Amino acid sequence: MLDVTILADLQNIYNEETNLKKKCKDSNNSIVELTKQFENIQKEYENTKSRLHDLKTKLNDESLKLASEESSVKKYTNELYSTHQSNPKYLRDIELKIQDLNKQKGSEEDVILLLMDEIDSVSAKYIILEKAFIEISETLSSKKTAHGSLEKITQSDLTEIAIKKESLRNQLEDDILAVFDKEMLQCQGKAVAILLDGICSICRFQVPLSQVDKIKKNREEIHFCSNCQRILIHN
Repeated sequence: MLDVTILADLQNIYNEETNLKKKCKDSNNSIVELTKQFENIQKEYENTKSRLHDLKTKLNDESLKLASEESSVKKYTNELYSTHQSNPKYLRDIELKIQDLNKQKGSEEDVILLLMDEIDSVSAKYIILEKAFIEISETLSSKKTAHGSLEKITQSDLTEIAIKKESLRNQLEDDILAVFDKEMLQCQGKAVAILLDGICSICRFQVPLSQVDKIKKNREEIHFCSNCQRILIHN
């Protein structure tokens, strides 16, 4: 004789197994997604760090050039005002050199100002990325640790579920078990629905009163929801 409670318990065991596997899969998917984010931030962080280093190196080089040009301007200016040479061409050449050097110095100063502005901008970005990199690194490490624990617990629970599932399946006759397995395949792992106040618990179909009475009276038979075709039982 069919004991419908066994079918309900068996369905619950399958549900528990599915939920555990889904929880573990979702945890793994979360780590995969977080790892992609980590790799993207790491790449941007390293590129920004490298860019900042290059800018600072360039600023140092430009500062040295400016210092050299300032030194040359000072040198030629001193020469212009301290020379005993009265040759107009000689004096004009010095003046022209000073003018050229001042132009170069002005351009160099503009370059340095632009570099300093860019360094400020890149530095601000670098600080933000560094913070994000540290945070996501810690989060990823924490999630991996939690996932490892979850996998161990899940594996232990699945072992227990397998034992319970086998025990329940052994209590069902082969023909009943065949129907259950068929429904599991056809109904996306939801073979059994509960009749609650005349309504199918899964598809929410209002079961006719005549069928409700039949399900309640003939508990040793398998009944199906006429809408979703699942096994319909009354606890």
